[in-house]
Amino acid sequence: MANPNSVADSQIKASSSQSAKKSNSTSTKSSFSEKATSPSYKTLSSSGNLEVHFLDVGQGDSILIKLPNKQTMLIDAGEAARGIGVVNYIKSKNIKKLDYVVATHPHADHIGGMAQVINTFPIDRFIMPRKEHTTKTFERMLDALIARDVKVTEAKAGVSILKSQDLDIQILGPSPNLLDSNLNNHSAIVKITYLNNSFLFVGDAEQKALAKIPKMNLDVLKMGHHGSDTSSSLSFLKKVSPQHSVISVGKNQYGHPNQSTLNNLSSVGCRVYRTDQAGTIIVTSDGKTISVNASPSAIVASKSDKPTTKKSSTKPPTTKVKKSTSTKKNTTKPPLTKVKKTKPTTTKPQSTKPPSTKQSENKERTVYGTKTGKKYHENGCRHLSKSKIPMSLDKAIKKGLTPCKVCH
Repeated sequence: MANPNSVADSQIKASSSQSAKKSNSTSTKSSFSEKATSPSYKTLSSSGNLEVHFLDVGQGDSILIKLPNKQTMLIDAGEAARGIGVVNYIKSKNIKKLDYVVATHPHADHIGGMAQVINTFPIDRFIMPRKEHTTKTFERMLDALIARDVKVTEAKAGVSILKSQDLDIQILGPSPNLLDSNLNNHSAIVKITYLNNSFLFVGDAEQKALAKIPKMNLDVLKMGHHGSDTSSSLSFLKKVSPQHSVISVGKNQYGHPNQSTLNNLSSVGCRVYRTDQAGTIIVTSDGKTISVNASPSAIVASKSDKPTTKKSSTKPPTTKVKKSTSTKKNTTKPPLTKVKKTKPTTTKPQSTKPPSTKQSENKERTVYGTKTGKKYHENGCRHLSKSKIPMSLDKAIKKGLTPCKVCH
């Protein structure tokens, strides 16, 4: 793998798959346009609503954003088998092109469907961290970017994507020259501010990366790492004070979302929405108030706001919360909307995932075990000893190994 710090500032380039096979590793070199990191964007007037669509892509992330200036943004595209579903959803919204696309980090549950997106829609600006990965999924994304001649901006703290009088989109992470073998901590962290409302999308960033985020009062937080306990800690939640949070999650073997994370959200009075329960979640902002097309999870209900067990026969009501204009931090929990508990949905994904695709991904992905350990790890995990044993993810699962909580 190329050293990211030695990559030249030029348009993104990649070596061929044949040379990668000969070297028995991914020899892909990615580079970024220096001009793209400090772009000069047109100032477009913002009139209308900001819509954030948290797509139900199972255990993965994909977020479609319709900006109030009529531009569009996509953050991640789920697993490879979900790519066609993501593409079809975008088309269903009569979107012909994507102005901004963010690949938060190289894990397959975030960029697996990205090649299909790139090959389908014209893209004005593609944003991703300067971090590589030795997988076919990552190679396919790079090949698609090269084939379509898409301009690439490096995702790092301090980069401005769009700035106007009413609308501001900034990259808050990762930190430049970050030295961390954990790919999650290289996640692009995106903040969108529309008038009085603010949104934060943190990819899979964990506590080390989130500790660098400044104090703020958020309206909506996209929870990190599918609600894992390695991500959004109680101290972080208190620091950013979200009123609403969305967990993009599906059926998984990792215990996501972790109960301690749900408890932390409850303790700060944050409403929780989950794609595994509500399906695709749409959050709308007019710059002053937030509305959500689903009811919050019962985990945040107080004793005096206990949800009923009666099944709702109608579409969940839209909840609206007016953002306080006071700059003084509220030390009490915000009042919670009384909602009826709805039975978690088990909506089938938009596209059926072929079993062979997942098996192929597991066989391609390399993880590491130890002689006596019962866990498998990412390369560079602090729990790995010098006797680390490389193997495919498929083999690790068959041997009964379970994922390390630190690096997975």
